[in-house]
Amino acid sequence: MRRFKELYLTSFVLFFRVGSGSWTPDINAWKGVICVTMIEWALMIAANAWVQSLSGAKLIFGMGTWTINTLLVVSLAINYVVLVTRGYPGSDGLGLPDSELAYQQQLRARACAGFGDFSR
Repeated sequence: MRRFKELYLTSFVLFFRVGSGSWTPDINAWKGVICVTMIEWALMIAANAWVQSLSGAKLIFGMGTWTINTLLVVSLAINYVVLVTRGYPGSDGLGLPDSELAYQQQLRARACAGFGDFSR
């Protein structure tokens, strides 16, 4: 579970900092939240397609448009509360300590490569 939490926070910090000099901290926070939510929905749609191909059951695609839009807004709100309101690293725009920054960079490299042990 710790690996998922680290990947979750790392992806938020990564998208928070991409082009962060051009935007305000509030916009950077929303940018991170939206990108994390997009990744979650892409994984959910891929899992849905896999389940649909194996069983034929329509989990997400069988729902109405209003239901899907509501679920998207709810997932955005949950991610915003967890990542920004609770104040995880990167949400304040002040950066991380050098040791944490190096660790986050190492996690990013491993996540981009798609392999590696994510434990400290």
